[in-house]
Amino acid sequence: MSRRARIGAVALAAALAGCLPLAPARAEPGAMFGDPAKAAQYWARQSYDNNCVLMSVAGVVGQITGRMPGEQEVIDVAQQLPSVAHQGKTVFTDVNNGELVNSLDIVALLGHYGVGATTSEQPNAGAALDALKSALGSGHAALVPVSSRVIWHVDEADRGPSDHEVVVTGVDADHGVVHLNDSGTDDGRDAQLPVATFTSAWAAGDYELTVTQQTVQ
Repeated sequence: MSRRARIGAVALAAALAGCLPLAPARAEPGAMFGDPAKAAQYWARQSYDNNCVLMSVAGVVGQITGRMPGEQEVIDVAQQLPSVAHQGKTVFTDVNNGELVNSLDIVALLGHYGVGATTSEQPNAGAALDALKSALGSGHAALVPVSSRVIWHVDEADRGPSDHEVVVTGVDADHGVVHLNDSGTDDGRDAQLPVATFTSAWAAGDYELTVTQQTVQ
């Protein structure tokens, strides 16, 4: 089974079990989906080049539990937790080897902190935004893979592969803005991007979306 099919099967099973937030988003059209101002407190700058997934997970754990794990804590956990993506390995190996955390291990890492989550891929930008707004509007936390070249405006014309993970904290449909907690930049707390820029960056990650089962505090 392909990775896309495998993720789709997991998402379908989770939806049937009632794990995915399938109810319509509570926000009205033109309103803010999510609460980026509140979520901004659960942001920290990453100290290494390859631990953006770990810091994004830490931020989501903070939103759900009220306590954001520190950077070294989540590194230590990931270095001990068995990888789902790579049998016989751990979720994370070393901060100095440049190896990134596989997105399939996000759910396992969140689960260590008692946060249930599901990962799915959407077929296009419209469906992806709808799923994201539904999740945020109904009080769940979400994180996605993106192209750093696009979100940091390095080269928006050549986005390359997804190489960075961010927490999406809000979608302002009225102003066409997406709010992020991005651990990769000094000004990443409640960073804001035009929807078109965000979806271009997200497309590099096949519109993959990880959503928590629990709602934020």
